[in-house]
Amino acid sequence: MKGKLQKSSKGHQIRVAISELAEVNPRARKPNLPPSAEVSFIPMADVDEWGQWRNRQSESWGVVRTGFTQFEDDDILFAKITPCAENGKGTHAVDLINGIGYGSTEFHVLRPKQGINPRFIFQIAHWPHTRTRAASMMSGSAGQQRVTQDFFDFFAIPKSAIDNQDRIAELLDLIDLDSVNARDQISQIAKTKSALMQHLLLPTQKTRSKFKVRSLGELFAERKESGKVGLPTLSVTMHDGMVDREEHGRRVASELSPEEHLLARKHDIAYNMMRMWQGVSGLAPYDGLVSPAYVVLEPLSGIDPHYASYLFKLPETIRLFHRYSQGLTNDRLRLYYDQFAEIRVPIPTDVAEQKRIARLFSTFDQHIEQSEAFVTALRQTKAAICQKLFT
Repeated sequence: MKGKLQKSSKGHQIRVAISELAEVNPRARKPNLPPSAEVSFIPMADVDEWGQWRNRQSESWGVVRTGFTQFEDDDILFAKITPCAENGKGTHAVDLINGIGYGSTEFHVLRPKQGINPRFIFQIAHWPHTRTRAASMMSGSAGQQRVTQDFFDFFAIPKSAIDNQDRIAELLDLIDLDSVNARDQISQIAKTKSALMQHLLLPTQKTRSKFKVRSLGELFAERKESGKVGLPTLSVTMHDGMVDREEHGRRVASELSPEEHLLARKHDIAYNMMRMWQGVSGLAPYDGLVSPAYVVLEPLSGIDPHYASYLFKLPETIRLFHRYSQGLTNDRLRLYYDQFAEIRVPIPTDVAEQKRIARLFSTFDQHIEQSEAFVTALRQTKAAICQKLFT
């Protein structure tokens, strides 16, 4: 189809292009401001995949009036370059200093036309399906592909949605608000947990007498048992610890037989010797198979494996893993068991105390998991609503 698509029909349903609802990349106007006046400034890094403007900055108008994209209050910013476009980067620009802002040239600007709710335009622009369609129409060389302005002439939504735009925007905004609150709660719980890890996993002046410095070789033996048929294959991840490969979406079949894997028993700790300097380790939730590139640690007397799994995520411990890893550059570093065994760390002498500390951190993790599941459910609910209303 040639030319600008303003309206199209899908069956008996009238559809309207985004460019009919919002002016795309409107011409910049010269504000009545002195060069020293402050205006809002939004680089790409200051907006997230949720459409939030996270870090409010300002610049002098004289500094940013050329070389940047201009926008005004209630404009919608839509990232045009890969991978920002696909990731949902953009925001609804509100409460701008002096009513005007400047930002990355990699933003498209959508200015809602008269009678169109800006939040409605934002929700359409941030809808994952919009981003997927935009990505399919990118142009440019690999790594520098961009969503062209023409996309907004061709991407259309049902007129029935426009007729109910205020109610739709309100509903989707309420879901977003719940999601923002849940994510903020996750962030706060994680910060509290991190502070407690520093306080409880390291000796203080008060607790020093309850700790003893031990070598990790005294606390863990290396398990070198071959894998067994019928056991699930486990992977160690940066953020989720040890997980079942299939449940985690890693469905690429291993070319190794079960016997060529290593066996990890329940409550063993396994780590990726090539990434232990980054803290990639995990506690086995049950017996399973792991890659022969891993080191499997069997806990000995004097150490609670749950406690150790948290200790191994402490920045101070990770720095020790980095220091003891062997290799000329970071991408060649390996932490073998022999070097791991030499590392000395302070450990509470009372294993019961270790268990109490581990249970506390486990409670934090459970709250985080519940909140993350809630956020996922909200995202799925919103996607289903958008699918019904906008297609």
